Amino acid sequence: MTAITTAVIAACAGASVANAEKFAGPLAQAMEAYRITDKPIRVAMFLANVGVESERLQRTTENLNYRTSALISLFGRHRISLADAEKHGRNDAHVANQEAIANCIYGGVWGSQNLGNDRPGDGWKYRGRGLFQTTGHFNIAKVRDRLRWKFPSLNVPDFEADPSKLAEPLWAALSAADYWDMREISASADACNFDRVCDILNIGKPTEKYGDAHGFSDRLALFNAGKVALRIA
Repeated sequence: MTAITTAVIAACAGASVANAEKFAGPLAQAMEAYRITDKPIRVAMFLANVGVESERLQRTTENLNYRTSALISLFGRHRISLADAEKHGRNDAHVANQEAIANCIYGGVWGSQNLGNDRPGDGWKYRGRGLFQTTGHFNIAKVRDRLRWKFPSLNVPDFEADPSKLAEPLWAALSAADYWDMREISASADACNFDRVCDILNIGKPTEKYGDAHGFSDRLALFNAGKVALRIA
C-alpha cells in the first residue's frame, strides 16, 4: 500500500507543498477507502489527473473562463450558439460571463436530457465541483447518495441543496475517488493504459484516438513525474 503523504501528492499532482498539505488528509482517506493506494500505478494515474482537473489542487470549482473560440470548439453549437459564444465568451472586448456560459453549455435541452438541469439557472448552480468536477443535477445527487451509502458514519452534506459543499477538500476528494471506483478505472490503471484512464475521466468514455483527452500532454507529464516519485519502473 502506498502512503499518501504531502510529498507524494506534491510530486504526483504537481501541487505546491501548501496545497498538497491542505488535501493530504482528505486524499489519503479517499484513496485508501477506494483501494487506489493498493498499487503505486493507480496512485500515479489518479493523482496526475487530479493535478490537471484541479489546476494543481488550486481549484475545486469549475473554471469557465473560456474564450469565444474555445466555447464552440469544446462544446459545439448544439450546446452554445455562435451568438451566445460571442456574447458571453472572453475576448478582446470583454471578460467571460461565466454564469451565462454555464447556463448555456449545461442548460437547455441538452442539459435537461443529460444532466437533469431542468430549471433556469441549474447550469450555473450545478457546474463542476470536486477534484474531478462532478457536473449536473443528476450527478450531484447521485454522488451524494453513493457517499452516504458507503460512509454512513460521515455526515455527508446534501450536495443537491448546496452544491458548494462538494468543493470542500474532503468531499472533493471522496467524490473523485468514488467516480474512479464507479467507472472501474483501477482496472485500466493496472493494465498500464494511461490513455484509457484519461479518456474515461475527461471524455467520459474510451476513444480510439490516442491522447485526445483535454490536457493530455500535461496529464502525461505529471504521470511520468509520479512514476519517478513512486519508483515505478
